[in-house]
Amino acid sequence: MRNALSIARRIITQIGMDTRTLALLVIAPIAIITLLWVVINGGLSTPTIAVTGAPPEAFRTELEKNAKVLDAATTEEGIQLVRDQKADALLDYSTSPPKLTLDGADPSVSAVVGRVIQKTSLAFISTNPILQAMVGSNQPTIELLHGSATGTAFEFIAPVMMGFVIFFFIFILSAISFLRERTTGTLARILVTPATPMQLVVGYMLGFGFFAALQTVAIQLFTIWVLGIPAVGSFAEILVVNLALCLVALSMGSFVSAFAQNEFQVLQFIPIVVVPQVLFAGILDLRQSPLWVQVLSRIFPLTYAGHALREMMLRGKSLGELWLDLVVVLGFAALFIVLNALSIRRVRA
Repeated sequence: MRNALSIARRIITQIGMDTRTLALLVIAPIAIITLLWVVINGGLSTPTIAVTGAPPEAFRTELEKNAKVLDAATTEEGIQLVRDQKADALLDYSTSPPKLTLDGADPSVSAVVGRVIQKTSLAFISTNPILQAMVGSNQPTIELLHGSATGTAFEFIAPVMMGFVIFFFIFILSAISFLRERTTGTLARILVTPATPMQLVVGYMLGFGFFAALQTVAIQLFTIWVLGIPAVGSFAEILVVNLALCLVALSMGSFVSAFAQNEFQVLQFIPIVVVPQVLFAGILDLRQSPLWVQVLSRIFPLTYAGHALREMMLRGKSLGELWLDLVVVLGFAALFIVLNALSIRRVRA
């Protein structure tokens, strides 16, 4: 029993002296739970519905209680609002029966719009029972711009999950591999060569990047061709975004490894670097979340990569339309490559 207590005392003392471990044991879980609470509670509950034509005044009044209503002068203008994601749906009363046009890419948004329309219709009918027969024969037809009526929720999150899996495993690969270069003395031997810090970083990026690129291609092929996830956009353009995300993961992993002394400390960075990106990458709808959450989501590369992947795979957009997302992702990669070079220069000095 004395031996067991001695071992326990040593472990408690060792961990107690590691302030980073203590902080992660307490602060990281609380921060993640708080973010989950804020983000999930901030999910879409009040959709934006564009209206064209002349719906009954009582119906519009009820609709405005449950949704944000935008007026569209023409059907084409209303559909463009949906395509631009400025509206979740178009309720077109210029035709008979009226038509409800949905984006369709996100089944959860379609479900929210459906519930709002149903709730509004029931409230409208209850104000005048004579309207029941009229409404029953004048129910809106439904049209989807993207996706299908049989689409699943996983199809909507699959593009982001594909990007996250690529980022996560390559981040771990690069962080641990670069750590071993340091702990085994290989990096110290390389530092005495005439190579500049930037040349060293580029060399490591190319070396680790070869295998990371193979992994990226394998994940994308499996996701699209084996799992059968719809990919409306170009396979090659989707791969470009994934490879850019791969480069970010390599550079971030290499940079983070400079602050770790062993593999366990590398894993400690996962709650800080990796987990928040899942919350902000687009799996959850952040439109009605607090402003600080939306601002925070902009500092993570997976936010931009996830948006580009989803737009290409589900809505068929081209890389030319999403060039800004790609530039931002590559900007993150360039930033961490420079930070890596500065870190190596500091070590050499």
